[in-house]
Amino acid sequence: MSAYNLSTKSLNLTHGNVLTRIRASVLELGWMGIVGIGIFVMCGALYFSALRPAESRLEMLRDNLARMESDAEKGVKADVKLTQAEQLAVFYRSFPTSSSVPASLEKIYASAEGEHLGLDRADYKVSRSNTGKLSRYQITMPIKGQYSNIQRFLLRVLKEVPNASLEHVLFERNKIGETTVDATVILVLHLVPES
Repeated sequence: MSAYNLSTKSLNLTHGNVLTRIRASVLELGWMGIVGIGIFVMCGALYFSALRPAESRLEMLRDNLARMESDAEKGVKADVKLTQAEQLAVFYRSFPTSSSVPASLEKIYASAEGEHLGLDRADYKVSRSNTGKLSRYQITMPIKGQYSNIQRFLLRVLKEVPNASLEHVLFERNKIGETTVDATVILVLHLVPES
């Protein structure tokens, strides 16, 4: 029992020494030092509660500004109220004309080549919308390759050719253990006919 009491006393003394040192440090710092430590702690709390979210919001606003500047280059007026007819005209001006098809096809083929996919053939079909002014340039492509490469190819095409949309994709694998898949991809280029 005496050993237990001795160890308890030594812990109390050690604990007491620590408290004594803290009190001495606080007295050395004085009220200005304590205020300084408080300000330091509050700065950390302010950073994580206000500045980090504000940085995220600033990044989002910068993205919006870049998009608005891009729209301004295309002739979109953000601050002026447009009639429905004017809005529709602005909408149609955002699409390329049918003369841009060769450049779009080059980007599609370059994206396939960049993902090591062979496009042996493609079927093309042009149709005009009955209700609007847009034409549809439909591209049907059989593709064979790794699933991840085909997925990256589609993402690249949709990023690099903004008037393209993915209408249909079908993946087939002949055997369970195969690493390659056969895919049928249908992309559509939305275009304004030449005037």
